[in-house]
Amino acid sequence: MSAGSRFGKAVFLGLSLAVSATFMALAIESPQHFWLGWITLLPLLQAARVLSPLNAFGAGAFWGVSLLAACAAMGSHNISFSLSSAAILTLGPALYACFGAFLTRRVVFSRYLMGLG
Repeated sequence: MSAGSRFGKAVFLGLSLAVSATFMALAIESPQHFWLGWITLLPLLQAARVLSPLNAFGAGAFWGVSLLAACAAMGSHNISFSLSSAAILTLGPALYACFGAFLTRRVVFSRYLMGLG
């Protein structure tokens, strides 16, 4: 695989993670867009499926930071903006993606186990 191809895939994954986090922020803020919450984790699950655990940790952290930034940009009243909430919103998805990537490498990617997580 060429370096340009890897770069393009990384950019696409990063953009899809940022867009998905923005959609999650919209689903949190707006009850009429609740259905967005059903599809917003797909890029994060894909990251856990195809990346190494360390890279999946970074992708999950990026998703969490993007969610926090999108909520802040929307003026969210549902999320408190503090150091502890930033840490939780960053580390939660990061650890989830890392564990999912580790599990994928150890056993096999399982939608059921990832959903249970």
